[in-house]
Amino acid sequence: MSRILFPVDYSGQCTAAAPHVAAFARILGADVVLLHTVAPADCLHLAPEMYPASVADLTRWQKDADRKRLEGFLPELFAGAIRVIGTGDAAHDIVEYAHSEPVGLIMLPTHGMGPFRRFLIGSVAAKVLHDAHVPIWTSEHAEQKRAAPDRYRAILCACDLSPKTVESLRWAADFAARSGGSLHVVHAVPAAEARPERYFDTELVAVLASEARERIGRLLAENGLAAAAIHTRGGSPDRVIHEVAAETAADLLVIGRGAVAAGLGRLRAHGYSIIGNSPCPVVSV
Repeated sequence: MSRILFPVDYSGQCTAAAPHVAAFARILGADVVLLHTVAPADCLHLAPEMYPASVADLTRWQKDADRKRLEGFLPELFAGAIRVIGTGDAAHDIVEYAHSEPVGLIMLPTHGMGPFRRFLIGSVAAKVLHDAHVPIWTSEHAEQKRAAPDRYRAILCACDLSPKTVESLRWAADFAARSGGSLHVVHAVPAAEARPERYFDTELVAVLASEARERIGRLLAENGLAAAAIHTRGGSPDRVIHEVAAETAADLLVIGRGAVAAGLGRLRAHGYSIIGNSPCPVVSV
């Protein structure tokens, strides 16, 4: 957690996410790296009409202009930040920097395009979620809450009981301890939603929910993690997680991100819908 990477595109979502970045840097004791990427297409408006200029010249001029703009980006929040200008594809630039430098967390809001559109045409956030190997903070609704909370009082961790779920629990527990917040764990038990099957599933769901609570309790104890409030109930993961996040007034949701079948990349099943439906920012580990 020595560095937080914050990609800057000067959008409303980016500006709204900035206070969250500053808050995380304070809680984690981390440096902030502001990264802005100049795409070749961004330089075309600089082409002189009276004499030719190479793409390299245009890119250099654009980088000089963007470097000055980045230096003036929210100095009240990022007075001591490291400011970096990249060139090319933004998603590739973000991932490459995160993998070549001691970055412990990437923080970037999505642009709220919806899971299917992102899956088909891609976005910077979706590509970074797919390729990066470090935890990533995202928020579909950054513009709706411009100020970071004064204190992260409730940290909710989604637990799917897979082998990698301990990583998510560790990250959530560590952040809760650093921020002075309480840790909550949520697990969704698959349940039939259609009539009449759902009536016959009631007892089975109750048994599975009880077993899941016991397993989560053992995971926390076996890994030396603090006790947590455990919430288990039947339903789809995105719906259950949304309900519990709202009920606990969670300031942050932590979910797992790992290798799965081709087509879903490194984000586990339900990941995009969980991020899109979450009422609070999400860290995927």
